[in-house]
Amino acid sequence: MSWNMMADQDPRQRLRVVTYNIHGGIGRDGRRDLGRIATVLRALDADLIALQEVDSTPTAHAPSAQMHELAQLGDYHAIPGPTILTHDRHYGNALLTRLPVIALTRLDLSERRREPRGAIVADLRTVHGTPLRCLATHLGLRTRERRRQVERLRPWISDSPAPLVVLGDFNTWWPLARTERQLSRLLGPTPRLASFPAAWPLLALDRVWTRPAGLLQRLERSRDPRARIASDHLPLYAELALPRATRTG
Repeated sequence: MSWNMMADQDPRQRLRVVTYNIHGGIGRDGRRDLGRIATVLRALDADLIALQEVDSTPTAHAPSAQMHELAQLGDYHAIPGPTILTHDRHYGNALLTRLPVIALTRLDLSERRREPRGAIVADLRTVHGTPLRCLATHLGLRTRERRRQVERLRPWISDSPAPLVVLGDFNTWWPLARTERQLSRLLGPTPRLASFPAAWPLLALDRVWTRPAGLLQRLERSRDPRARIASDHLPLYAELALPRATRTG
């Protein structure tokens, strides 16, 4: 399934982004196999990848286990955003980027007595010098929890001076849900593509939101048959059309 908007922008200004809940590399068969996740991501060849439910635990041989291995696929800079952080486990969000990072903030979105949640806010610079803010997150399971989390994200969305892309698993699927309405007020409407469960996707849990209007040119759900078994979610990938930076002085 896909969504497209025809445009005549210079193709050199285009950027491909992905959001993917990899379920810790555990596939529909119950087997943990990061190689399958790697195969799916390699085929998508994105410039920017937001991952959820990824292990970023440091090891004796690498900065992190899963995150570091996936970063090697496309010479990405890996940004961990663990929400579960113990002496032997770092687990949560991660961002893989081929774009230079200008500024980086990690936000704690955790609610009392609920699974810890967070977000990564990365200000990036594209090949043509245009700044881009990426916000990558994985929201909670309850309505009240998500409402409060979106409110904490609001300043980072509202105050962004640059084009903005918001990626992640929002754990909401009803078009009239409070989370949907909150984000639509902040960012405008965005296409909904079902991505869960991977075998027969029915729920649009994973989303791509952008601002300003016209930034999002194409949004698709992966059709790769390997993605249907690699995780319980399918990845979404989008193409953005960014303006060139304006020279001043």
